Amino acid sequence: MKFNEIVTHLNNIPKSKDYKVYLIGGVVRDKLLGIEDFEDIDIAVEGDVEKFVSYFKIYFGKKIVKENRSKLKTYKFFLDDSSFDIIFTRKELYLENGMLPQLSKGDIYDDIKRRDFTINSIAYSLQDHNYIDPLNGMEDLENRIIRENRENLFIEDPTRIFRFFKYKERLNFSTDEKTLEDLKRSLSEKEVFKNVSKSRISREWFLILKEKERKKIIEDLYKENLFFNIFNKEIKLNLQIKDIENDFLFTLAIFFENDGETLIEILNILLNGIKDKEKMEILSIKEKRNLTERVKKKYSQILEVY
Repeated sequence: MKFNEIVTHLNNIPKSKDYKVYLIGGVVRDKLLGIEDFEDIDIAVEGDVEKFVSYFKIYFGKKIVKENRSKLKTYKFFLDDSSFDIIFTRKELYLENGMLPQLSKGDIYDDIKRRDFTINSIAYSLQDHNYIDPLNGMEDLENRIIRENRENLFIEDPTRIFRFFKYKERLNFSTDEKTLEDLKRSLSEKEVFKNVSKSRISREWFLILKEKERKKIIEDLYKENLFFNIFNKEIKLNLQIKDIENDFLFTLAIFFENDGETLIEILNILLNGIKDKEKMEILSIKEKRNLTERVKKKYSQILEVY
């Protein structure tokens, strides 16, 4: 869906004194970078988000093919060619590093300030059709810099380290010295990931695997000792293999040189759990024993390399 179409659709939804509507995040960033087609659209609503959502559902009607709602009043609507994430503008309070924050209602400026990087901290108002950019993200976009929008960004939520390198490689941006210092400082902290669930780590891993430059991103993460920090041991990585489309097999292949126990641990966290059957299969191909024809076929791309 093109940006102008998104704006037209949202303008056609009834206005109300009970809420204000903003586009925010990646859709605004990419629009400013000259991208016109969008699949994932983030909307922040200041005020009565449930009232806006009710109008949103009436307007799009049968075009909505799937709908999700979380306990945090976060709504996701899937259309044929795009998806909309709708949230209430919020503040975040981190009571303990790595844990999910406490949320409370805020205005659009609070919502902007809670985000990760300045280039993702720009909103577009559907009320007056102006950009809201208190953290100078538009200037950083122009200068092609990825910059944290506040101190302790990576300490609060270490999964932002994944996102930093994802955006850096996707956009081919540089970074400022302070952001890089804070990133390295967070990774020097012992057990910085101890409060981060494997499901949150896995989510970031799978998002990286969708990236065109995924090998380069993974190499960056490895050089910064992210895997050492997560697993508290030296991790072997082989990115010389040919690319494998299947995410499970690709992850298995690049970490295959680790010992069996470590390999299972890596896969369990990065893939958010693996089945006992798959553990046995992986150990059998590691040890080159009890290889049935089914296993040989399933893991043929691994056996070609190892």
